Amino acid sequence: MKFFDLFFYLITTRIWLTTIANKQPNIVFILADDLGNADVGFTGVGAIKTPNLDELASEGVILRQHYALSICTPTRGALLTGRYPIHTGLQHYVITPGSPQGLPLD
Repeated sequence: MKFFDLFFYLITTRIWLTTIANKQPNIVFILADDLGNADVGFTGVGAIKTPNLDELASEGVILRQHYALSICTPTRGALLTGRYPIHTGLQHYVITPGSPQGLPLD
């Protein structure tokens, strides 16, 4: 009797987890350095053809109000930590490959 109970529990748990997994959304976050508003086709402004990005944009959500700095390090630091660049100390410079400093641990 215990084997049947365990087997039934495992099967129902598997079905429940599969149902939950199928309802969760797929999220693709694209961060592109130095990409202007006119550099993608789905904005209708630029002359650059971007069919793959256009298709992703037509099937998803386009976020049009955002905050980004003109250099990559503050934006990447904010994305990784969820904090504004001023709170990580990364707002004024670019971390280059091989540099001894990086994202603060606190």
